[in-house]
Amino acid sequence: MNLKSQLIDNKFKISNPNRVVIVVFTVLTLNFLFSANALAALPATYPWPSWWGNGPYGDICWSSYYNANNGNHPDSTLFTTWRGIQVCGPRPSQDNGYYVAEPIPNIENKNKKYTAYMFQCAELPTRYLRVVFGMNGEQNFGGGNFATHYSNNYPQTFTHHLNTPGNTRLPREGDIVSFTSSDPNGHVAIVKSVNPIIPGTDSIVTFINQNGNSNESNPGTFDALILNGEIQDANGFHATDWISPRWTGELPSAAQYSTVYDMDATSGSNVWTAGFNQPPTTSRRPVIFRWDGSTWTKYLPTPQNPTRHHDLNGITISPSGEVFTVGTWSAGFVQGWQTLAYRWDSSSWLYAPSDNPSPGNGSDQLNDVASDSSGNIYAVGTYTKPTEPGQGWTTLIEKWNGVRFIRQTNLTELPGRLDSVSFSSPSNGWAVGGTNAYHFDGSTWTNMQLPSGVADVYTISDSEAWGAGTVTSGIYSVPAILHYTTTNGWVKDTTFPFYPPDPNNKYGANYSIKSIDGNGPNDIWVSGSLSSTYLLYQGVPFTAHYDGTKWAWAHNGYLSQIEDIKVLPDSVLAISRALNFMSYERP
Repeated sequence: MNLKSQLIDNKFKISNPNRVVIVVFTVLTLNFLFSANALAALPATYPWPSWWGNGPYGDICWSSYYNANNGNHPDSTLFTTWRGIQVCGPRPSQDNGYYVAEPIPNIENKNKKYTAYMFQCAELPTRYLRVVFGMNGEQNFGGGNFATHYSNNYPQTFTHHLNTPGNTRLPREGDIVSFTSSDPNGHVAIVKSVNPIIPGTDSIVTFINQNGNSNESNPGTFDALILNGEIQDANGFHATDWISPRWTGELPSAAQYSTVYDMDATSGSNVWTAGFNQPPTTSRRPVIFRWDGSTWTKYLPTPQNPTRHHDLNGITISPSGEVFTVGTWSAGFVQGWQTLAYRWDSSSWLYAPSDNPSPGNGSDQLNDVASDSSGNIYAVGTYTKPTEPGQGWTTLIEKWNGVRFIRQTNLTELPGRLDSVSFSSPSNGWAVGGTNAYHFDGSTWTNMQLPSGVADVYTISDSEAWGAGTVTSGIYSVPAILHYTTTNGWVKDTTFPFYPPDPNNKYGANYSIKSIDGNGPNDIWVSGSLSSTYLLYQGVPFTAHYDGTKWAWAHNGYLSQIEDIKVLPDSVLAISRALNFMSYERP
């Protein structure tokens, strides 16, 4: 009897055969639905460990370095993979108790390598956390303490769950589970899949693991039942606790050929994001997505010219529920790039006219849009001005007057661009881009220069705001986090941390800060990505949280650069260019 039959037999052993048929039919339906959701939540394939080289066996599982009586560990005995994570085993039987020491790079000291014991259970999740989350290997503790150790050391990244009856939060794919066993060091495994039988309480969970028992009869996977929210004993293991990444994601199937740049939300069931859609051999056309809490809906507003490129760069929701999105489109060589805007009237997307101040074939674009608490809508961007040297870019602010976006004249336009705008009230707002910042007092936009360039702004109140961006330091791009108060003006926040294991960026990571948002002065979030040859990262996302006292990193394992982040009172949402929609489970 397989596990599914055993579970159904234990839970539904009844005399009425009709009830049994109904239960079996429900199980098949739910398996299909939940499997689809699980596959959508995580990347298809995680990166291959860069420290595994190209030796005679491809150095899979560090095989060409296995110094044992029976020689190199043959690749033909390697076990399963999960999303590119290779399960190594079985452990050779003639190794005389010796296990190859695999050097997993340790970021804290470039000349030091963390030594994990290949083919042992803890090496698999350690490698997974290093490749996916960029975490250093933590040395000298057994698999039975794995979940507790990482939950204590990375509370902003993982939630911690005890394996007790009545759990309503079941393990998910990618979670790491610790076990007790006959081995005093215990055991640890990664959740490969969860197939619900009774949603929320009973399931079959499949694990991937290494060195599952002394004679390696465990082929790299094993199954266990979850009854009433508790993982049951299986394969000689008793599950004690597990950790789950706080960031979870969803990739809608409608996202094909789409790229998004901005997001706004009033709740977890009213989320809008905008960008462009470009199937093969076609021009980019405007695209907008809406998440209602369960389903993504895709909208394709009418383009200005279906043969020309269109980009939507910003989107906002007004207090009345109207939604505005802005961007730019290519009108051709004679007219150049022009501003672009659409308005959602609760049932359809309508074209919203907007001013184009550059003459002739100049370029005009809107990069962001925001609403104040009274429903006044402002868009910011840039345009080319022939009177500037080289027809340089010039700051641009426009306001919706109920009919069109009108260029504002209550400011001094300066060389540069504006990329973000934010309000705390109708009489207080900020627009920023590069080192330009404009403060709005309800009647006039007043310019001031920032100490470093920023790409996004979050306005908390009349007396406080935050800005975020990236600046060049030597040969690297590093974070620039600015804090505004009426007392000190705009100053650089020197407490914002580099990637934690490399606090001084001595190994040279390049950062790209995309977004900052918050829910008051004690709940500020920054998102972006970092790349480093040594850190083994290329465009991997990160988020950091400020609690009013200090910053803390919340590692994100979705390997898709975060384009925008939105902080709500009860949740934190993030979106990637590929429309990976992520939510954060707060501590």
